[in-house]
Amino acid sequence: MTLCERLNQIPPRLCRFVAHRRRRPLSNQDLSDASGLARSTIVKLSKLDRWDGVRLDMIEAFSRACGVDLLSPKTSLLIIRKRAMAYTRNANHQQRRMYRRLLDGLGSNVNNKA
Repeated sequence: MTLCERLNQIPPRLCRFVAHRRRRPLSNQDLSDASGLARSTIVKLSKLDRWDGVRLDMIEAFSRACGVDLLSPKTSLLIIRKRAMAYTRNANHQQRRMYRRLLDGLGSNVNNKA
């Protein structure tokens, strides 16, 4: 498995979606403060489906601010699945569909590839 394949097990949209602190979603400004990245960069990264083309320092800063360990995806994916209800409780219909699609696409990765 290449580094890109490993990183793309948890894409930027999923990282952003699970960024919470004490049951409260983190704002773009919260993530910007925690990561040291510009707010506009946080917004752009949050819309990506893959990490392809993103510098490693940005990937590390963004994922760390979101509370996701991309180098240990099995642990992060299991935590994400376990907390799925908490993350989707206040989400709108479109966000719930996106979250389900992301998790369904990652289903085999949780059990096989980490």
